[in-house]
Amino acid sequence: HFFHEILKSNLSVSNFVDSDFVSINQNLAQYYGFENVSGAQFRKVSLPADSKRGGLLAQASIMWANSTGIKSHPIKRGVWLASKILGTPPPDPPPGIPEIDETDPKFKRLSLIEQLKAHREYASCVDCHKKIDPWGLPFESFGADGLLKTDPIAHTAKLPDGTNIQGMDALKHYLLNDRRKDVARSVVANLLSYSIGRELTFQDEASIKTVISKTKSAGYKMQDIIKEIVLCDSFNKK
Repeated sequence: HFFHEILKSNLSVSNFVDSDFVSINQNLAQYYGFENVSGAQFRKVSLPADSKRGGLLAQASIMWANSTGIKSHPIKRGVWLASKILGTPPPDPPPGIPEIDETDPKFKRLSLIEQLKAHREYASCVDCHKKIDPWGLPFESFGADGLLKTDPIAHTAKLPDGTNIQGMDALKHYLLNDRRKDVARSVVANLLSYSIGRELTFQDEASIKTVISKTKSAGYKMQDIIKEIVLCDSFNKK
C-alpha cells in the first residue's frame, strides 16, 4: 500500500527513506499507536512533524524481518540498508568463521557496542563489519517488533565515509542529502532487474545511468523512472 501510494501519486523515491505519511488501516494504526483511523481499508495518513515514522526505514515490517523476532539486530538491519537502500550489499561472511552463541549469558551481559565488537574479533571480519554495523545502529531506537523502545538510545555511528550520525533522524537526513543519488540508483536497479526478469550485469550500467540522468531534474519520481526503464536499451533488448 505504501509503494502503491508512491506510484499512484508519482512521488519521489526519496519517500522510501523518509515520508510525511504512512499507509495504514485501523489494525496497523492501533499497533503504531495512531488515533482516529477506523476500518480495514488502508489509506494515506499524514504524519505530525515530530513523528518517528515515515519511509521504509521506520516501518515495523522491515524491522521485524531484520531482527531475531525477539531482539533487534543491528547487523541484519545494517545489511538490509546497505543492500536494498544503497545498493551496496556486503560480501558473504568468510568461510570457517563460527557464529557467536547469542544465548550465552556472558554475551547477553555485554552492551550493544561490546556485542558488535565481539562479532569483529576475527581479523577477516573487521573490514566488512565496519561497513555494516554503522548502518544498523540508528535502528536501535526500535525493538524487534518495530515499535519505539520505552528508553530509546541514539547510538553514535561512524559511517564508512567518516560521517558521524546519531539516531534514525540523522540517518534519514544523511541519506537524503548525501546519498540521494545512490538511493535512486538502487531503486532503478531493482526495478530494472524485476522488469527484465534477470540479474543485472555490467552491460546494464549504461541503462541505469540513462534512467538516473533523465529523472534527476524532477526529483526521481516513480512514474518517471518506470517510463524511462521501459524506454531503455536493457528493457528493449531483453
